[in-house]
Amino acid sequence: MRTFTMITRQGKSKDSVSAYTLISSDYQTVTMGVADLAKEIKSGKMKVTNLSVEGSNIVSTNGALDKYTFINTDTGMVEGTAHAVILNRAESKGKLIGYTVFTNTGSLAELSVAETVALAKNKLISNGKIRHTEDGDIISAIGGNFVIRDCTVKEAPKGKITTQVLFFGKVVGMSSEYFGAIVSCTSAAEMSRLATILHQSNANVIAEAVKFGGQEVRNQLKIQRMGTNSLYGVFELSVLEKLVKAQAKVENKLKNIAVSVIKYDKDFSSTEGKIELGRDWKPKARPEEGPLSGAVTEYAKAVVAKFGSVKVE
Repeated sequence: MRTFTMITRQGKSKDSVSAYTLISSDYQTVTMGVADLAKEIKSGKMKVTNLSVEGSNIVSTNGALDKYTFINTDTGMVEGTAHAVILNRAESKGKLIGYTVFTNTGSLAELSVAETVALAKNKLISNGKIRHTEDGDIISAIGGNFVIRDCTVKEAPKGKITTQVLFFGKVVGMSSEYFGAIVSCTSAAEMSRLATILHQSNANVIAEAVKFGGQEVRNQLKIQRMGTNSLYGVFELSVLEKLVKAQAKVENKLKNIAVSVIKYDKDFSSTEGKIELGRDWKPKARPEEGPLSGAVTEYAKAVVAKFGSVKVE
């Protein structure tokens, strides 16, 4: 039986939690509704290090529930302060050397004792407290003990990647073409590796875009955390090619994939041409007549030529 740790709560409000996201001992994530999770815990089919069931209620056994990160299911965003969760401890020759942590930024990290203590000093850990020892400060569990690490981040299975493609875009004069998407993975370890690639690609897009659209576009394009460990952002098209090659599942829940071409003037005002593609990659209508209608039609054809064979669910 794999051991799980709860890392985030989800619901329409903090007073109405409908689901919990858990991470397994090999760093795979799963989200379960409250009733189903309570049933699994109560029957003994699932072991969760920091949750138990009292009557029909799920309760925390390591830190107050309201200290765990809450995700608003209406917005997909973190509501309130995000907190890190310690998953296990690492030892060498019987001596504590660090912890595996699902961080407050939604990534997975192997941190030293000092790095973890720093998080606790900033009140950013859900399930740990500082304990003073002869060898220095460490983090101990609020209830029970942290299990010893049996799987490193490098050893974790890769999991399944999902890319929810929302739009494709191009700025006249800009060398990079880009796409907007929410990228997620069932493996927190793999998602953390992907995050490095995504953040660098997003920085590349922003660095070039501000030359044409000014500093205001920075906030429009920046990466945002979505849900427990998903990232929304605008990335170079080469990233989508890599994700498809890695057999990522491609989705579009809106049933419309927007394609746009933007032209900025010297005062950063803009003109935009738009067209929408269906999940079958076929245009849903002609673009509105305008100075960029021809450009966006040609760009849409280029997008379809590159990704039209990819199944969109």
